[in-house]
Amino acid sequence: MSWHESVLNAIRRITRRTGHRVFSRQDLIATELRRIISETDPGSGTPEQTLNRVLQEMKTVGILESEAPDIYRLLK
Repeated sequence: MSWHESVLNAIRRITRRTGHRVFSRQDLIATELRRIISETDPGSGTPEQTLNRVLQEMKTVGILESEAPDIYRLLK
């Protein structure tokens, strides 16, 4: 599974669990990063940097928007 797919699935799990489309990067790391790593490339040496890049890409293509620094809203 790609990082993009795994992160999007993780975001959907968080937003379903909380009932809100707004989530923090820290919540994503605390509750989902281990699973994301296991679903993607466990050999990656910088998973938090990769997560940051994927979140930025998702903002660029209109899947997420920033609410505040490190706070995002799922749009789709």
